Amino acid sequence: MFHLFLAGAAALAQPTQPAADADEQDQHAPETEIVVTGQRLDSARAKIEPSLGASTYTLSNDAIENRPGGETRNIGTILRQVPGVRTDGQGRLVVRGAPGGVQFRLNNVILPEGVADFGENLSARLSARTELITGALPAQYGLAAGSVVNITTKNGLYQRGGGQAELYGGTHGTIEPAFELATAGGATSWFVSGSYRRSNVGLAAPDGRSRPLHDGIREVEGFSFLDHVIDENSRVSLILGSSNERNQIPGLPVGGLAGSEARHGEQRTGNHYAIASYQLSTGKLTLQASVSGLLSNGRVDPRYVPSIAIDGVARSRDDRRATIGTQIEAAYTLSDAHTLRAGLIASADRQRRDERLLTTTSSSATRAHDRRLTTSLFVEDEWTIAPSLTANVGLRADRVSGLGTPLHLGPRASLNWVAAKGINVHGGYARYFIAPPLGEARAGERDDYVDVGVERKTGDLTLGIDAYARASRNMLGERLWRSAPVGDSFAYRRGRSEGVELLATYADGPVTAWANVALSRSRGRGISVGRALFSAGQLAFVDSNWVNSDLDQAITASGGASRRFGPLLLSADLTFGSGARRTVAGGAPNGGRLPTNLTLDLAAVYRLKLIEDHPLDLRIDVINAGDRRYAFSDGTGLAGGAPSWSSGRGIFLGVEQGF
Repeated sequence: MFHLFLAGAAALAQPTQPAADADEQDQHAPETEIVVTGQRLDSARAKIEPSLGASTYTLSNDAIENRPGGETRNIGTILRQVPGVRTDGQGRLVVRGAPGGVQFRLNNVILPEGVADFGENLSARLSARTELITGALPAQYGLAAGSVVNITTKNGLYQRGGGQAELYGGTHGTIEPAFELATAGGATSWFVSGSYRRSNVGLAAPDGRSRPLHDGIREVEGFSFLDHVIDENSRVSLILGSSNERNQIPGLPVGGLAGSEARHGEQRTGNHYAIASYQLSTGKLTLQASVSGLLSNGRVDPRYVPSIAIDGVARSRDDRRATIGTQIEAAYTLSDAHTLRAGLIASADRQRRDERLLTTTSSSATRAHDRRLTTSLFVEDEWTIAPSLTANVGLRADRVSGLGTPLHLGPRASLNWVAAKGINVHGGYARYFIAPPLGEARAGERDDYVDVGVERKTGDLTLGIDAYARASRNMLGERLWRSAPVGDSFAYRRGRSEGVELLATYADGPVTAWANVALSRSRGRGISVGRALFSAGQLAFVDSNWVNSDLDQAITASGGASRRFGPLLLSADLTFGSGARRTVAGGAPNGGRLPTNLTLDLAAVYRLKLIEDHPLDLRIDVINAGDRRYAFSDGTGLAGGAPSWSSGRGIFLGVEQGF
């Protein structure tokens, strides 16, 4: 397994201080006992969901805070420093050049899917550790094509009270106040965070202007985690989260329209979720049982006049979704050589969609109600063949109502070999099933995935290489509206993805550095679902030729470094892409490429200790320091949509006071 630690791992507990005398030691003993118990239960919970045979990249909270933007950035943005990862024009994660299939988890519990993808937009403030697990995953990971983001949330149990308040702002009229608060009493702890953000730049702009027309954003987010240790073997926890976002839809230039008529409407999303968990860890058995719920809504309301001018029709959409689910997983140590794992995951989804179509001469409205029941079972055996060789073999069964075949079986197998001289080798095979978005494409995706990798650690330097190949049936994609940032699902009859990733990390005291490059290719052939979304010419070509997927990018690279000089920290991030796909006039669909892109971010953080044990951090971030704007898409590819561009240079100042 590969582990990418940027700027080191964050400590889960405060350093132990020597007691002044026996009385003081007795006074703090109960609290110390609770902390140790919590740490042991955390370790036991992590053993339920191992990543044997997969590639794992980890970012601690310290690593996030030390990077440009710090905790003001969302989870999707910070993961762009992981090999083979980037974001598209909608802000969604693209892992290993293929669309879709990223699953988000909080403390190993699956985060229910909403109307709009909101996992990428979770605030980094709630994360103590963020892991991307990709490749040939063990059987407990399903309904995602080899990509899982697991976020271990912050916990007031280890912080023992206190918090911080932050004010951040700068270019594009950006202002973002935020806070974190942690408290603990006895065996109960609580962590809560909240933020508000407003900016004149929200969604990706349809051109390269530094100030896009009509592109404001307003966002409120809150999160809380309550944890109670019942006894040395059990605990209960509760997660509550809420986010509300309002985006103006940036305007495409439309001839004959100006001023208010050229404004393209707005998009609103809201997600409100809860997760309650019970964990039991006694001797050989560790079990976690969770219940989760989500209420989600999304509304896209483009303006009538510009939408008619662009598409010939104005479409508005209002989605409301409710999800309730349960996840029961356990690990049992059968012997020194065998650890068995098994689990049940089930969820019920209900969605209502109202859509309205307007033209210059007519209007129509439709309402659809969709329901889905998803049930998954898995069992696997972690077999220690020898002290340096571990095998993991499992089987997963998924059933999703309304998708034809009643049961989808997913065998999994992997080997992990720890060789001499710091060499680690892993390899595995996994079969995945991915359900399409609720209420859209009526066929699921099936994937056969092979992944192998080698890591070598020598002193402060770690080097790694990982290769993968993925063969798909009904590879899911999305065709976007041109007048609004939403779309409809389709599927390629067959899909292929393959690639190689190289990485290097270095850590020596105050200096850390990392670099990675990923070479990948993703293609599809034939349209099996959603043929009405394409022209006759496009269908004829794709049915008889392999075409590159819109998200295919041959080279994706990133890197950075940080250096601490006493109270001053300097850091820099770099991302590079060879350009996503486009269709050249008169050429094959997705046969061309957009220009290469290169983005450099810089940061300086200075720590003052004006109040004992409560530091004051002053920071300056320069995002896209070279002011290099590039296109995520130009709207000519098979995925359609409006052109979307990155933002220009931004200079931001922040102040964060601990209390």
